[in-house]
Amino acid sequence: TQLTDWKHLTVHLLEVLTHLMELFSTLFNDKLCDQLLKHLKKWMENYIFSANPHQHSLKRTPNGFSEEILRCRAIINTFHLVPPPSKNFFSTLISLVVRAEKYLNVEVGSPFQEGLFKYVLKHPGDAIDLFLKELHEPSMNRMFYNFLNHKNGGPLRTHLCNNAMNLLGAISQHTHEGDYNAISDISQRYQEVLFQGTLICSLLVKHDPDFLNKHREIVTHLRNVWNQPQLQERFKNPDKLQIPTHQWREPKLLAKCLLRYLQCNPHDYELLFQLLRIYDAIYVPNIKFLQHHIQHNVIEGFSIDQRRACFFKFVEIFQLPNIQDRPPRWSQELKGKILQHIIVPMFQYSFERKDTERLIEG
Repeated sequence: TQLTDWKHLTVHLLEVLTHLMELFSTLFNDKLCDQLLKHLKKWMENYIFSANPHQHSLKRTPNGFSEEILRCRAIINTFHLVPPPSKNFFSTLISLVVRAEKYLNVEVGSPFQEGLFKYVLKHPGDAIDLFLKELHEPSMNRMFYNFLNHKNGGPLRTHLCNNAMNLLGAISQHTHEGDYNAISDISQRYQEVLFQGTLICSLLVKHDPDFLNKHREIVTHLRNVWNQPQLQERFKNPDKLQIPTHQWREPKLLAKCLLRYLQCNPHDYELLFQLLRIYDAIYVPNIKFLQHHIQHNVIEGFSIDQRRACFFKFVEIFQLPNIQDRPPRWSQELKGKILQHIIVPMFQYSFERKDTERLIEG
């Protein structure tokens, strides 16, 4: 009877219920989850959403969270125990948690995410589909990233890697790539979705270095983002275009992803040249990762045949007309960077090693 009245719920009662659900899981069903979800709404509406966030006793203290927050956490921690855990509560439950975290300013170290994460792991596919629909929403994206990056988030990452086209589909649906012809046309939503797509790809590459090599369509997308003149312009003038600070690291994330692919495909000389655009990004103070690659893997690491092929690719690009709207845009500025950072140092290294005749004559 105590479960029928939300006011009678206590942390102790919910912990007892959790233990019973662990021991006798077959005795419980979706009706219990539906009832608990209603109770969770009541607790949050009456003790979290209705209060002044600057004066409320629910704010985090050195001793932990208040009794009301602990009750909400205990309720959330029961959902993953119902066999089979229903996916019908995903949207409502996640929305409640995101709203509560935002209101209490407790995204970092949130008391709600541990139980929610267990629930999400029971339905990785449905959870990912839900998060991908909300790629434009920063709070949802931060939660999604935390879950993907969790030490036990392997099932989520594996499912997303195996269904990489779903990620591309979500990005395309949100951004309608190709509909933007000027800086003024790039909405905040468009910018946010592209950034979140890059962030997710970066995380997947971190956990699976061969991810991009197995998904060339992701590489194509990242290259298109990297070479888009409008986005390059954004990072030349971030203050003027009012780029949100959390997006300042997008050029570095993109460059690191593409460099990982390049390390597996060193003959992609165009990509090597295109990566030099990172020198135009104002808020990328440390590009040693790219400088190290160019010095050790290109200038010193290329064979004679690779150096010749790299040079002839540059000659081919150098002869192209400087058409501003051609993707990728081989501007005179970029051609100068290719000469400065790759071609001249590469030839100098060859000359110092007495490889002049082999380099010139082949």
